Amino acid sequence: MSQVTLYLDAETTKMKAAARSAGVSQSRWVADLIREKRAPRWPESLVKLVGTWADDDFPLARGDSGGERRGSAPLAVLMYALAANTVNHLFKGMGGVAKRFLAVPPVDIALPAVALYEFEVGRLKSRNPERRRRDLEELTRFAAIRPFSHPG
Repeated sequence: MSQVTLYLDAETTKMKAAARSAGVSQSRWVADLIREKRAPRWPESLVKLVGTWADDDFPLARGDSGGERRGSAPLAVLMYALAANTVNHLFKGMGGVAKRFLAVPPVDIALPAVALYEFEVGRLKSRNPERRRRDLEELTRFAAIRPFSHPG
């Protein structure tokens, strides 16, 4: 078994409390986190969220029918960055979004910070903001968050 030495700053030392809260050793907590982030499939906890949002939870953007998009992605796609409406369609079970989404490994999914911001604003207007917060936290446990910054 390989070993790794980690040097933790003040923020990452919170790992100790998280491991204690989960009832596991720090090594086990880190190993579980790595397995979770590198999982080839979406966990059942996220799959169960597909289609659970009502239309009035997050209204669609004007002119977006929620229908399935035509065309296909290039064969050499490195990562899918999800737009806010794509996530909306996923959780509402609209179009073919869930089928396509669940076929892509979690390591290939990114959520731009600006889309996450849109959901945070929308979540506060939702009929059930705490439930929506938990749903989004479940997604962000697996999807990489891409910062809102200039690439250069």
